[in-house]
Amino acid sequence: MSVVRSIARRYVSRGLRDALRSVAAEAAIHRRHRQGQRAARRFRGARDLRIQLGSGGQRKEGWVNVDLVADADVQLDLREPLPFDQGAASLVYAEHVLEHFVYPGEVQTLLREVFRILTPGGIFKLVVPDAGRALTAYGQSEAEFFAARRVRSYLASERPTPMHVVNYIFRQDGQHKYAYDEETLAQVLTAAGFAEARRRLFDPSIDSERRHEANSLYMEAVKPMLRR
Repeated sequence: MSVVRSIARRYVSRGLRDALRSVAAEAAIHRRHRQGQRAARRFRGARDLRIQLGSGGQRKEGWVNVDLVADADVQLDLREPLPFDQGAASLVYAEHVLEHFVYPGEVQTLLREVFRILTPGGIFKLVVPDAGRALTAYGQSEAEFFAARRVRSYLASERPTPMHVVNYIFRQDGQHKYAYDEETLAQVLTAAGFAEARRRLFDPSIDSERRHEANSLYMEAVKPMLRR
C-alpha cells in the first residue's frame, strides 16, 4: 500500500489528489445524511420542536441537535432538505453555522428549509461572525480588537497582522464561505420570507460564552403568522 501511495504522490497532481479527497469526503457525508434521514423519522408528526442546526460539540438538552458529528441526535447535511414536517418547530437555532454555506445557493436553500419547518410565529435565532465589526476595527486601527482575537491553524504560530485576522474571520481556512453584517443578514432573512429580522442581545441561556468572546453578531427573525 505504501508503494501505491508513493506512486500516487509522484504521478497524480496535487489538484487531482485534493479533488479525490473531496469526493471521498462527500461520499461519507452522503452516507451519514441517509442514516440521519432514517433517524429523523421518529420526529414525524411532532410539534413545538426546538431544533439546533450545527450543534457541533455543544448539545442542548431538550432540543433536536442536528449536525454531522457523532453526538448529534440526527446527522444531516444541511445543504439538503431537512426531514422535518412543515411547521414542526417553534424555535430553530444556529450558532456560527450560516457562514459555512455558499451564498446565494446553499444559504437560500437552508433558509427556505428553516422557514418551512417553523410554525407561524416561530423564531429563528442565529449567530454569525460580525464581519462588519471587523472591518470597522481594521479601518479605525483598533489595536485592542485585534489583540483580543484568537486565531488557530497556520496563524497560531505567526504574529498575525490585523489583515491576517480579517482574512481569518472571512475565510477560516476555506471553511467560511460568506461574511455578514447586521444590514446584510437582515436583508437575506427578509428575502427568505422572515419578518422582524433584527439584531438581538447575547442570551446566556442558549448562546455559548466562547462564541460571545469571538466577535459574534446575534440576530433573530420570525416566521409571519398566517393571514386570515
